[in-house]
Order: sequence, then C-alpha cells, then structure tokens
Amino acid sequence: MTSPPPQSSPCPHPRWLKRADGFACAECGHLADLDGITSAPLPDVPAEPLLPLLPPGGLLPIVVGLVLAAWIVANNSLPSFIIRMLGTLAHETGHAFTAIVLGHPALPSFDLIHGGGVTAVQEQSLVLIAFEAGLLGIFVYLHRRNPWAWGAAGVLATTLLMLGLSDYGDLLILSMGHGGQVLMGAIFLYRAWAGVAVAHVAERWLYALIGWVLLLHAGGMCWDLIHDAEALESYLIGKCGMDNDLVRITEALPGVSLDAVVWFHFFMPMVAPAVVWAAYRYRASVRWLLRRIVAAE
Repeated sequence: MTSPPPQSSPCPHPRWLKRADGFACAECGHLADLDGITSAPLPDVPAEPLLPLLPPGGLLPIVVGLVLAAWIVANNSLPSFIIRMLGTLAHETGHAFTAIVLGHPALPSFDLIHGGGVTAVQEQSLVLIAFEAGLLGIFVYLHRRNPWAWGAAGVLATTLLMLGLSDYGDLLILSMGHGGQVLMGAIFLYRAWAGVAVAHVAERWLYALIGWVLLLHAGGMCWDLIHDAEALESYLIGKCGMDNDLVRITEALPGVSLDAVVWFHFFMPMVAPAVVWAAYRYRASVRWLLRRIVAAE
C-alpha cells in the first residue's frame, strides 16, 4: 500500500526575486507589482514574528553613545549646543505637525531674539480639514476592498475627530513639542540599534550619540524643573509674554499640579529606549500589519 502524497501548503511568498518583467516569488513564481508587495497574497501570520533580542553590532554603539552623550551634556560642550539646535527643530516641528494634522495651520521657526523656537498655531481651518478628509477618502476608495484599510481609516478618523472637537487636541499640540524631541531621539536610537539604512558602520555610532543627547536634553529639562528652583523660576517667567508649554498644560487641567505634568514628560524620554527595543523586536509584525492595511484587497 502506498501512502498518499503529502499535501502542499500555500506559498506565503517569503522571498522575492527581481526579474526583467518585475518581481516574482522565489518559491512559486507569482508575479508581483513593482514593489513586490501590494499584489501579493498575504500570509495569515507574520513570516518572522520576532527578531533577536540583541541585533548584531547594535549594543556597543548604544552603550558607548550613552556614555559619550552623558559627558557631552554634563559639560555643556559645543556638540551639545549643536544637537540642542536639532532638538529645538524637532520640538517646534512636533508642535506644528500635530497642529496641522488636527486642522490648525502652523509654522515652526527659530526664535533668534530670545533663543529656542516658537510655533505660530492658528485656529482650525475648514479648508485644511477638508483637504485631509479628502486624502483619507482617496485612501479608503483605493483600498475599498480591504477591510483592514477600512478599520485603520475608521480608527484614525474617529481619533482625529475626538481630538479636534475637544480641548485634548490643544493639550496634545502643546505636549508634542517635548514629544517631537523625544520622537526624534528615539528614531536616531532605532537606526543605531537596528542598523537601518546605514551605509557606513560609523553611522550607527553617530546615530546613538545624537539620539542619547536629544533624550538627555529632554529629560534633563524636566529634571531641572523639579530639582532646581532657579530653573523653575526662569521657566515660569515664560517668553515674549507667553507661558511655556508645561505651564499651559497645567492651567488647562484643573486639579493637576505642575510637578505631575513635569514628571509625566520626564518619563517620556526614559521610556523611549524600551520603545525602540520593542520596535526592533516586533519589526516583522509591524511590517506585516502595515502590509495588511495598504494591500489592494
């Protein structure tokens, strides 16, 4: 008696090969779009759910970068000043980007008179809101047969609507100045940790150094507000007749003290390295989810 032939499982297209007529699966020859993603049948689960705990060559730049960054920030040296300007750009861009997403025209800029930066945020614009709604509508139409795209668009639209119609949107705009600086520091750390888009090995060391300095600046400001009376007094004075971000957040939250707001923003850069590690560890799953959302069907 002969045993029946084993049943072949459907090919999940684990690897693509570039051919003259486009990209094709190395296993079954399925021809894909130019990017080899949108027309390919997607597996039910990520092909590689978890990456290693420690990426090759990623730990040493992170550790050495932290030590050098702490020395640079503690001595307030020229590299610290240069990277602080990058942090200011990230801070004001965080304000502006969040405001624009919530329908407020905004323009970030450096303050060449008083130092730091300032972002001009206007009232919500119906034209801007209609433009953003149109972009979301185009995305939904192009992916109208994909329930994952419908779900993601629905969650995004509901979140933006709730923020835009409440005071929490204004609080988010204020908070994302600090958040923009933390986010940029986390992006630099991620590139150092994962080795993404690195043309030369020295780039990972530079990414780590800049990322840590940005995070230490963000956390150090909050630490000074908590433990340095002179720093707190200077912060409470404000600039150009305007209160600083954390003071305005405190004023908008009855019953919440300035200390609580400052501590919350202090822990943002403290948590960032853990988020960077998780983003690398679960990168394959995140990519799989994004492919699910942007797939044509």
